[in-house]
Amino acid sequence: MTVTGSASAVSEFVGYGDRSCAEGFTAIAMLLGRTSVWDAVENEWRATTKRLGASPFRMSTFVSKEKDEGRRAEVLTALIKIITDSLLLASSAVVNDAVFALLPGPIHSEPARSRLTQYRLPPKYVVLATATFALAVQWCQDNHHVGMISCVFEKGADEEGQADFEDTVERIRNNSTLLAEYNIATIALAPKGSASLEMADMLAWLMTHWVPELYRDPFAEWGVERLRASSIGFERKYLDRQTLIEVGARNTPEVGRRLIAQYGTTFGYRARP
Repeated sequence: MTVTGSASAVSEFVGYGDRSCAEGFTAIAMLLGRTSVWDAVENEWRATTKRLGASPFRMSTFVSKEKDEGRRAEVLTALIKIITDSLLLASSAVVNDAVFALLPGPIHSEPARSRLTQYRLPPKYVVLATATFALAVQWCQDNHHVGMISCVFEKGADEEGQADFEDTVERIRNNSTLLAEYNIATIALAPKGSASLEMADMLAWLMTHWVPELYRDPFAEWGVERLRASSIGFERKYLDRQTLIEVGARNTPEVGRRLIAQYGTTFGYRARP
């Protein structure tokens, strides 16, 4: 898979995503918009963050350095407005790290392509990223937005599970039409630095600090309320223990053998013979 930050020219929609790990939670969040609007949105974002003295923008850095509540609200209000005025959807998936750790996952002492497992979860990044863009695809279908989607996720430095995710996407693309069947044109990883990924970073931070099932940071809740009160779509999935058990239970030896036959792997883990 060619890893680039640019969206495919054939895509009607582009989603930019990022991961956040904080407060005992991990989230992957994505902002989806029409391909035709992203250049203007990025230009406005860059101009606004520069005018507000918050460029380059990194949500965790901004919150740790800016303690004045009025100033925080001023900056976030302006940035959220850019998103809600032009984009279509905020999509995210969130998991409690402690719960995820209790369930059997990949055996990391073995190479990614030869891990022995049975009834195990895929890597956390694969689970969350898959859920995030699945929500986006379903939202487009439900709201009659017809067209192909390109997804770009921020590439982290040795980010846990991201190599498995990249390998998963490449094998699916090379061995089946599954992505196209779900109206996904491309899924790529891109280095940090673009305005679009700064927006995704902000959304991912909000999703690890606003977890209504267990934890609510007041500032994050204030920001999420503004997103949810706008015209932009808002889709979120919290992966609780029961959901994770169901995901792991689907990884039966029979499923593993079928995936190996088609793709040469079960994507970051391998079923026992």
